[in-house]
Amino acid sequence: MKEKLKILDSLEVLSFQNKKTKHPSHFHDTYCISLIEKGVLVENELIASTGKILISNPYEIHNNLSSENISFSTFYVNQDVIDFISPFNRTSFQDKVIENPLLHSSLKNLLNFIKEKKEKKNFVNDFYDDFNQFIFQLTINYGAANPYNNENDTTIIKDLKIYISDNLNTQLSLIELSKMVGMSKFQFIRWFKFNIGLTPFEYILLKKVEYGKTLIKQGIPLVEAALDSGFYDQSNFSNYFKKYIGMSPNSYKQSCNIFQDSNQQ
Repeated sequence: MKEKLKILDSLEVLSFQNKKTKHPSHFHDTYCISLIEKGVLVENELIASTGKILISNPYEIHNNLSSENISFSTFYVNQDVIDFISPFNRTSFQDKVIENPLLHSSLKNLLNFIKEKKEKKNFVNDFYDDFNQFIFQLTINYGAANPYNNENDTTIIKDLKIYISDNLNTQLSLIELSKMVGMSKFQFIRWFKFNIGLTPFEYILLKKVEYGKTLIKQGIPLVEAALDSGFYDQSNFSNYFKKYIGMSPNSYKQSCNIFQDSNQQ
């Protein structure tokens, strides 16, 4: 039997209202469940319009684009949360664009509940059951067991990822990284892109932005977050942060909803 999980730990919700969006190829270590409220969002070659739900799986390379102003909100849900609720092991969503009015309405209600009642004393307990039910219905209807996850990475890829993550605040060089795997610089770039889905530069940049985002969540001042995540200055950090996240670090700090479920054991 599964032990009760802290369902809301690190659940994050970001909302974008009436704006165009364009994000380069990237990935997240969470599931991204997006509620499309107005407009059309294109992810890779998939089109999600008003009234639909768009999903990307953890570590799935994707890019986003809207040619017009769009309103949508994304729930970033940890893999452990989905595993806890879902009947499948390492759930994968093959249908990325979901047209289901009932699920769309349920997700919209969860979003409204967050906006209206987050500061209330019993928010976590009240939110818990509805969120649990939504995820269960989503996975049972559209999920499946995932035969692949990042644990299947070869040792050399795992070691390389760890090394990069441990040295984000240093000047990582392609020559240094290529020597670690016994390749020339250009062989390494091709090999890395084939195995990871991004070029080394794109991957390192994305990891820096994600680490900077983590520091902001922890309350680290923006200047310090920029330097600790390996950027030259706050302006450089802000430019890339906005490119990948869709808003400036300061806007993210002010507007993101991050939950810590200290009541659920």
